[in-house]
Amino acid sequence: WEETVFSHYAVGTEVNLEVDIIARYLERLLQSGVVPTSDGVTLDTLRNAGYRSD
Repeated sequence: WEETVFSHYAVGTEVNLEVDIIARYLERLLQSGVVPTSDGVTLDTLRNAGYRSD
């Protein structure tokens, strides 16, 4: 934590999250027509992992 730039940020500091690698992967996956073999991530999956509380 202390070796990262985040240790200098205050609550509310705006950050730029780079998602280009994930976006390219998803674009290729969607264009390929490959159908996932699992149900993927659902709202229940996120809730059970503690990411959603609604």
